[in-house]
Amino acid sequence: MPWCTSSTVAPQGSLKGRLTIVDELTGKRYQVPVSEDGTFKSVDLKKITTGKDDKGLKLYDPGYLNTAPVRSSISYINGYEGIMRYHGYPIEDLAESSTSIESHGSLRFWDHTTCWL
Repeated sequence: MPWCTSSTVAPQGSLKGRLTIVDELTGKRYQVPVSEDGTFKSVDLKKITTGKDDKGLKLYDPGYLNTAPVRSSISYINGYEGIMRYHGYPIEDLAESSTSIESHGSLRFWDHTTCWL
């Protein structure tokens, strides 16, 4: 599926493991699981707290400059190259060749066995 590939080169081998974070305020050490592609879930940082009433560390990423996207076999977005695809079809083609009702319907009820373009 060419629309599901990334334009960046993945590192060789798995990056799966654990990241150790040391809180310099409390001296506590935390282990965060890292996936094969070198990412971790931001929700795993919630365990880093200053005490009982603290809801945990939050991430702030203005502009989503360091936020990993969700993997999807339905859509593909590459902001660097200006590519947006839905089920392999360029978004601009879908927008130009269908009404808003058709576009909405295709987003909700996509039939993988037929193509309406």
